[in-house]
Amino acid sequence: GDGWCTGDESYGTCPGDCPRCEPIPPPGRTVEETEICFEAGGPMEYWRTESAGSGGSLMWTHTTDHDYVVNYAVWNLDFEEAGEYRVEAYADGAWAQSRTAPYTVRHDGTDSPVVVDQTLVDGWTLVGEFPFAAGGDQWVRVDDNTGEPGSTNTQIVADSIRLTRLDPPAADADADAD
Repeated sequence: GDGWCTGDESYGTCPGDCPRCEPIPPPGRTVEETEICFEAGGPMEYWRTESAGSGGSLMWTHTTDHDYVVNYAVWNLDFEEAGEYRVEAYADGAWAQSRTAPYTVRHDGTDSPVVVDQTLVDGWTLVGEFPFAAGGDQWVRVDDNTGEPGSTNTQIVADSIRLTRLDPPAADADADAD
């Protein structure tokens, strides 16, 4: 490859130039903020990276009480199979300080807002349980406009998310014949 993913290239024809977000397999998986599936948005000078959290790194920014978003983080998801999944976010207790972190989960064509207290657990924090469709255009997003004023220097963390399948597919009725 030449380092550029052009219009006639794809992951299938040139994986070196066109990396892809690994799909979510039927049992689920953890999506780290270091993966291509993750996007930190807004002015990058407000994002900090620390050697802590799930997988040994995390990002954080300060909260705001603006009625608009300055910084945000998105984990883009592409599911191999439709199903009901538990969504959890990793919140390292040394860095996560927001008590009103506004998450939005886009699943099966629906946007579900959820407020998460990142200070409750040092580790995996429940965001919710949602039905996801097979395929993409689904994501988890957290925004910095929590209502906690910037003057408080409250930190909101964007680390990994964990997706766990709650409704595993039924066993193949004719498994012995396969």
